[in-house]
Amino acid sequence: MRNCKKIAVALAAFLFSATAFGQSGDFTVSGKVVNSSGQALSGATVTFLNVNKRLSWDFSRADGSFGTVVSGSIPRAEQTARLSMSASGLVTVDIFDMAGKKISTVVNPSLAKGTYSLEPVCAKLSKAMYFVKITANGKVSYQKLVNTGNNLRTSSDYSLSSSSSEMVLAKKLASVDSIRVGKTGYKSVIVPITSYTDNITTPIALTAINIDAQVDSIFNLMTLPEKLGQLAMPPNAGGTGVNASSAASNRIGNIFGGGGCLDGKDAAYNADYVDGVQNAMINNTPRKIPVLCGYDMVHGASAVPGATFFPHNLALGAIQDTLLIQKAFRVTALEVRGSGCNWGFGPCIAVIRDDRWGRAYEGFCETPERTQIMARHAVLGIQTTDLSLPQAYAGCAKHFAGDGNTLNGTNTGTTEGPDATARAINLPGYASAVQAGVATIMPSFSAWCDGRRMHRNRALLTDWLKSTANGNPGFKGFLVGDYEAAWPLDSSVWAGVDVPMAPGTGVGIISTNPNTTGPGGEIYYQNFTNVYNAPKFGGILQGQVNDAVKRVLRVKCWMNLFSPSQYITDRRLTSLVGCADHRAVARACVRASQVLLKNINSAIPIPKSSNVAIIGDAGDNIGLQVGGWAVTWQGQAGAYNGVTGTTVRQGVAATCTGNVTYNQGYTNSNYVIAFLSETPYAETDFPDLSLTGKNSSGSNSSVITQIAAAHAAGKKVVVVLIAGRVLDISSVIDNCDAFVWAGLPGTEGNGISDVLFGDYKFTGKLPVTWPMNSAQEPINSGDTKVGRYAYGFGLTD
Repeated sequence: MRNCKKIAVALAAFLFSATAFGQSGDFTVSGKVVNSSGQALSGATVTFLNVNKRLSWDFSRADGSFGTVVSGSIPRAEQTARLSMSASGLVTVDIFDMAGKKISTVVNPSLAKGTYSLEPVCAKLSKAMYFVKITANGKVSYQKLVNTGNNLRTSSDYSLSSSSSEMVLAKKLASVDSIRVGKTGYKSVIVPITSYTDNITTPIALTAINIDAQVDSIFNLMTLPEKLGQLAMPPNAGGTGVNASSAASNRIGNIFGGGGCLDGKDAAYNADYVDGVQNAMINNTPRKIPVLCGYDMVHGASAVPGATFFPHNLALGAIQDTLLIQKAFRVTALEVRGSGCNWGFGPCIAVIRDDRWGRAYEGFCETPERTQIMARHAVLGIQTTDLSLPQAYAGCAKHFAGDGNTLNGTNTGTTEGPDATARAINLPGYASAVQAGVATIMPSFSAWCDGRRMHRNRALLTDWLKSTANGNPGFKGFLVGDYEAAWPLDSSVWAGVDVPMAPGTGVGIISTNPNTTGPGGEIYYQNFTNVYNAPKFGGILQGQVNDAVKRVLRVKCWMNLFSPSQYITDRRLTSLVGCADHRAVARACVRASQVLLKNINSAIPIPKSSNVAIIGDAGDNIGLQVGGWAVTWQGQAGAYNGVTGTTVRQGVAATCTGNVTYNQGYTNSNYVIAFLSETPYAETDFPDLSLTGKNSSGSNSSVITQIAAAHAAGKKVVVVLIAGRVLDISSVIDNCDAFVWAGLPGTEGNGISDVLFGDYKFTGKLPVTWPMNSAQEPINSGDTKVGRYAYGFGLTD
């Protein structure tokens, strides 16, 4: 239950809602999108050009309409604006129209310390936009309000400089100019608006672009080295890999960056680097083809120091609000583009069929049905439906296919069969991602159930994924190989890999000198050339390599990368990397992903006046919260450069009015919050699900002992497990009053305290079946095994 008071009876709740298809923020402009023939056009993306409204968008529906406000899926607790009083005192709420004229004032002379819902009398006002001035705690803050006629919705806080006035802020908040309407394969249209509640009565017509004709016009002018350059993918390692000069001279098409690729450099540094490469490609090459710069962006813009790190995917899989999922990936897109990248290796849509798999946190859930839903909304968040939108980037669904369904959960192992069953479990998510428009797909290191490695599996890569026969997906983007997995190139390209990712400095750079060699002794130019000519394949490979080049060019044309507005970084986005608005979305995701598995003796919500003892390393450890793929590849425990956020302890301290201690025992407390955790990792097998196994945090054994002792002493004990997978909890579950699975929550640990203390209800549901122990694996919904908690289980209080 929420513990959120009301300022006054006269105040009405601030709410916002959104369509299930994807409307977000305070998007209320309405209209209709048609094609050049006047027929309704569905799936067009509608956004405001104002970067301050970057989290507001909509998609046109089957009848072409957009902007209609209907009841949405975001829970009320996620929508209501709140006021936090750090001490009792005077509160004044002034309501202004967008001309700066005061409409009304509500005053509470002595509001007690606590968290309150802001419920001004705006419900009685006309359909329009307003803003409220809140004077409390000796500070002044402003929030914008949109009354759509159906409900009220608020945006984040705004601030005034000391030399400004409410009139200036009103004009700033009311400044409207245009909306952008676009769809991949169509020319976008800019439409002027006069207010954020406009109804555009004239249908907005989008004209289709002949993308394949654009691709052919470029391809037909290219030399062999230029064509092969589009298949090259040299690395950037903190700016020490390929540079602008070598990129241009070798006509490269792509750059990759893995974990730790920025070596501590920030978003602005990388944007400078990428923009330098892009300018060199445009100014110093005959065909002026920009590059795709793709880094590992796993849970947010996770390669970028200072970025907002979201919960890892398995925790996101517990969230029931698909619009919030979409919004999380929308934030990721904004921060990826702000860092200079236009491509990211994600989302991972592995179906997690064995929790012993060390990469379990990378997938969303254990069922193909929900994986389809999650894949769709992740892609829509990353790309919208308009890849030419400057705030979108090319997504990469991975790892195709079956990596989460290997025998014994072994990384790079063999997918469990038979073939028909393996296809039914592991392929639907990719079909959904393709339908949503995903630009690239990465094959898996694993082998299919017939023993064939995925990078060499023509039956799935080409005959199924790229084919349109028999209802197959008909994927038109390109396949990028995983790190080193596509070499040697002959059989991989023959199977369907379009851009092989190769290891080492300089790998993948195509030299015009056929004697140039690189790490491992491969002669890269000759290797590509031999594949291209390949007489032993009767010319088939030459056609496939041509197709691969055209696929890369097609993605670049989809993205309109040949326009400076697309290939050069919008520095307004760079300044927003890790900003408060983005972290607020991540915090909402943390709240919504918490799964309450046990709650007896009214343990939760924890009364805010309680004296609380926090025990366990993860209670105050940002590194344990974010896990792997956070600036570095493996991640690390504790604070480290480039990872900024709030620990759970900090969140508890800001919420709880009683005494809070950390790792100082529990004698003087009436509540104990005990944290169990795993140490950070990536791409590693840990077949033991024990809380004290190989990958457990160092404090787990001690914490388990303290949990039993505190429970025996009559303390209320709440256990929180911060881990990227479900673990064997038999040693603690009977010795606690409440148990919460928190996943790997990312940088915003205060989202956990939000639900522990009742400001928000628990809404998360288990994305996988929770086993009794390691021996029960694999265990999944629909099989005959009975686990500790069923797939989809989760208490609300």
